[in-house]
Amino acid sequence: GGEPHEVKDHSLAHLEGQQEETRGLLGEHLRLYQIHSATLESGVLENGAVLDRLRSLREERGWRIGLSLSGVAQGATLEKALATGVFDSVQATWNLLEQSAGPMLEKAREAGLEVIVKEGVANGRILRRPELVKAAEAMGVAPDSLALGAIMAQPFKPMVLSGAVTAAQLESNLGAVSAAEKLKEDGGQALQQLMAEMRVEPAAYWKER
Repeated sequence: GGEPHEVKDHSLAHLEGQQEETRGLLGEHLRLYQIHSATLESGVLENGAVLDRLRSLREERGWRIGLSLSGVAQGATLEKALATGVFDSVQATWNLLEQSAGPMLEKAREAGLEVIVKEGVANGRILRRPELVKAAEAMGVAPDSLALGAIMAQPFKPMVLSGAVTAAQLESNLGAVSAAEKLKEDGGQALQQLMAEMRVEPAAYWKER
């Protein structure tokens, strides 16, 4: 079956070692401390010792505590995380293909959490979708601008990670700000249509990823 590409250790011992290393490297510059790729399977959201330590780090050091999500169960994982009352921020995958976390991201925002969105262009593959290209041409914007603008226009008001690796990509990505405004002009009808046309089942998205 091959080796997993990433091994996650959400134990208390690992947390203790890593938070000391992080503090040593970043000192007073650290504002947000995240659990990377929290899942239901990892059990971290049921680990009272880890959750208590995260609470104490927030109180003692003023760190905001966050978690990043991945996989088909993002919504369910976030629901469980919200119930703990530990987290100030959530980073999740949401794009025009994989929209399943949307309702829980709205609840997170309503609960006061900062929402950060990753994989806004689905690691580039969303840009090849004819529905997106056609809609972008009709609106007079670049496909990546439209894809990211559609995220910025969501009710959970996310911070959207660009993912750009060149100056040209970043320049194009910045067009998302005006694209988001255009998507709001007709009461959001164009946005809803685009979302309906491009949505895929989460299982299919994560399998292809």
